Amino acid sequence: MSYEVIARKWRPKSFNELIGQNHVSQTLVNALKNDRLPQALLFNGPRGTGKTSSARIFASTLRCPNIKDFSPCGTCAECNEISSGKSVNVIEVDGASNNGVESIRELRDSVNYLPPSGKYKIYIIDEVHMLSTSAFNALLKTLEEPPAHVIFIMATTELHKVPNTILSRCQKFDFRRVSSQEIVSSLENICTKENIKFESEALWNIARQADGSMRDSQSLLDQVISFCDNNIQTEQTVEALGLTDRKWVIAALTSIISRDHDKILNVLKTVNLSGQDPNLFIKDLLQEIRNTLICKLNPEIANSIIDLSNTAISELETIAASLSEEDLHLLFDMTLKGAQDVTRSSSTHLVLEMLLLRLASAPRIQHIESMTLPNQTAAPIKKNISKKTVEVQPQKLATPPTPAPKPVVTQKVVETTTKEPVTEASSQQEQWNELVTKIETLNPVVAAKLKHSYLIDKTNDIITVGISPKMKFLTEQVKDKEFVGKIQNYVATLWGKRYNFEFQEMAEKKNNMTPNKLKLHKEKTAEIELRNKIENHPIIKKVHDVFKTEIVSIKDL
Repeated sequence: MSYEVIARKWRPKSFNELIGQNHVSQTLVNALKNDRLPQALLFNGPRGTGKTSSARIFASTLRCPNIKDFSPCGTCAECNEISSGKSVNVIEVDGASNNGVESIRELRDSVNYLPPSGKYKIYIIDEVHMLSTSAFNALLKTLEEPPAHVIFIMATTELHKVPNTILSRCQKFDFRRVSSQEIVSSLENICTKENIKFESEALWNIARQADGSMRDSQSLLDQVISFCDNNIQTEQTVEALGLTDRKWVIAALTSIISRDHDKILNVLKTVNLSGQDPNLFIKDLLQEIRNTLICKLNPEIANSIIDLSNTAISELETIAASLSEEDLHLLFDMTLKGAQDVTRSSSTHLVLEMLLLRLASAPRIQHIESMTLPNQTAAPIKKNISKKTVEVQPQKLATPPTPAPKPVVTQKVVETTTKEPVTEASSQQEQWNELVTKIETLNPVVAAKLKHSYLIDKTNDIITVGISPKMKFLTEQVKDKEFVGKIQNYVATLWGKRYNFEFQEMAEKKNNMTPNKLKLHKEKTAEIELRNKIENHPIIKKVHDVFKTEIVSIKDL
């Protein structure tokens, strides 16, 4: 008998054997139990995740005469014909090669014929997204109102190419990528039953290379078995599949953390001699830095996020303990930049060498809150300045003579106006500014024009309002009868008295600022006070002393 590849030999024959798609198998089994069979199903997901296998299992469950607990027997003639794709009652159509309208018309004409035996006739259309627009249109009516004995099952890896008119007529099932842990467990089971020796780390390499595809992992296992002669070892797996040996990636990461340039050079020597792809090595290093950061942030959920063995995760947790979150973010950003550079370079090994050496020389980052002042060894200072982000920029200082005196910290002086400070506004002016603010909540258009005015006088029943000559164009607008009427109504409502208004063009005085200028004045004063408060804070002074910096800007968080 000819050899049968692992991917076909170990193809799931029942929903219990389907790996990583419990949400699909449970829904379909419950539909069978409750006799709620859909007329059309659409299986969507990455390659090798069990879409076609699920379609065959569902068809076998509907047609197997020896079904037990909604699982086909897998041994009868009906099950064998369906699994081999030879059943006359389960018609499999390849959408890639039969994508024309004529093929769909033939299918549409054949659905009206009853199955030779059994109750159901199932059509499985694989790669349905490859059908032409005309073929989809020809399928629409039949898909919406098929005969009672017909069930359509369609599979696709590119859901966005399937028209919405088709999607609306189907029950859609999204197949997920299979986790590396589930793939490794399945490969271990296959190797055990096939009497093949293996190293666990070798199977993890296969699982990571499969990228969530169960079929790909089985095909890679077949290839590795042939290369290793029934004894799968990690080094041979790396060689056979052209992978990056993870131990060298971890060695590079630990050398970067310890700032050990000699070890990094040894890693580079090994990578060059082994012929490993620098692009792939950098991507694997980027992945390990990301995994380390996750272990640093929340070790408790690392197992559910990182597709690595428990031993590998424990190793990353040890590495993460010696780094801060800021260090890992810096390493990630630098490695990401290196990954972009290596794709554009003709000397990929040179880029890899310079990247690893730069990473080893990268400065350690310390959070400001963790810094201690002189004569302070207790808990780190808690910053309570303001909800502002302070950007600090190093200064260029000349090399001091020997012996050098203590360097003097120079700071960027806050530029303020040399004019005389604006005095406090009068009580009447304050009332006017408050009035304009309240009007803004009621009518922003009216308030926008009053923001450039100021109160000159309020006596008896007359309010005199001044407008700067610079805003002369507003004079006619505010004198408009309708506009004045609106202001009178607002004043009567808010102040409890009706006033007449007079508008004059007059230069603005120091103690009579418009609401707009008063707002800007208060914001400027608050900014100056905040900057002074920040510059006089002990933590910022410490930063100035250590790094010789200046405050460039202050931004809201």
